Amino acid sequence: CRSVTGALRHNGFAPAPTCSPSIGLCYYSDSSDTQRTPPRFPGFPSGVGDHTITVDPASAGDQRPATSEASNVSDDFRRWMSKLQQFLSQAVPIKPFLSHVVPIKRDMSHLAIACPPDQRCIDWASQHLGLITRSVATDLGMSRRSIDRRLSSGKWIGLRPGVYALAGSTRSWRQTLLGTCLWAGDGAAASHRSAAALWGMVGQEEGPIEITSPRRLRGNEVTIRQCALPRSALTRLDGIPVTSSHRTILDLAGVLDADVLEEIVDDTLARRLISVPRLKLELQNAPATRKGVKELRRIVDGRSDGQRPSQSNFETRLMRVLRAAKLPLPIRQFEIRIPGHPVIRPDLCYPEYRVIIEADSYRWHSSKSAWERDVTRYNFLAAHGWLVVRIAWQQLHDRPREVVETIRIAIGRARLL
Repeated sequence: CRSVTGALRHNGFAPAPTCSPSIGLCYYSDSSDTQRTPPRFPGFPSGVGDHTITVDPASAGDQRPATSEASNVSDDFRRWMSKLQQFLSQAVPIKPFLSHVVPIKRDMSHLAIACPPDQRCIDWASQHLGLITRSVATDLGMSRRSIDRRLSSGKWIGLRPGVYALAGSTRSWRQTLLGTCLWAGDGAAASHRSAAALWGMVGQEEGPIEITSPRRLRGNEVTIRQCALPRSALTRLDGIPVTSSHRTILDLAGVLDADVLEEIVDDTLARRLISVPRLKLELQNAPATRKGVKELRRIVDGRSDGQRPSQSNFETRLMRVLRAAKLPLPIRQFEIRIPGHPVIRPDLCYPEYRVIIEADSYRWHSSKSAWERDVTRYNFLAAHGWLVVRIAWQQLHDRPREVVETIRIAIGRARLL
């Protein structure tokens, strides 16, 4: 035992060896009343360590075997000790070696020395934006008194009832949102505008907290809607429970204007966050009397004609202006094929009139190379008989009637030709 302990101490370990009148070589305990079986080390035969050395209690001080049975296994013991010392003399990382000495188990009570409750709470919180709940802390071995002591000392800060933020963690909108979901319990998730902000939907920024929960709750600075969401409508983004993109669109239909909703639908379609068939399925399962369902169905039906989705918010607004003026609606991303040249996909196109409408946004045309590329393409189209009408964002925003009249004249001229 002294040899094993000395070798372990030499390599940076300080286990507590425990001896008894009948010992299986040497075993370790992480507390005075918890005993463990002999550890297994890589490269040692499975039979080594199963022998028992009987020690006379009167001579336990020098550990000399008192029976003939011990002498029969003394050679095996020496060989095992030689291999153990050879193994410990090598540069073995501490953590992999500890996994042999103290096996990791799901029962947190077995990890009192290898991982104390406070460290386990810190590890859990590091994966949840610096947050931890009282129930989780209790499961990880933290007592109620320890939790209250950390709250009173300021190491933990109350965020919601039973939800705490570790001191020093980064306070953010996402942390508050996750803390609210943890407080609401299982089945709760960020929804509506909060979910839209997590998904990065156009025009939706981080703001008031909105969640949906199967429980009836009330909280300050949070909007809670009671509903038992199906599992298919739930997912996670950055560790935060959130409604799926399709369910989020359905929820937004009841709280946003039709124009804003249309822009979000086109943006998410272009980014492939949603699909028209899945949206139609959501609408089929939704009650017909639900707020916003009728308007969302109109938007989805207008994108079921096989056309490509609008590639920008600019295009969506331009289509809405043309629809309100009762002009023929152009085709989005129509493919123009000219022999010997790559396929061209303008923003909007009237192929029967050979009229192209380009929504010129500074975001996509601000560099010199982009400008030169556009000039080359427009000249090429004009040379092949296409009329290109370029609309600027500021013009569409401030003077929509002027835009409508320009496109009306272009279509009328094409009809005459």
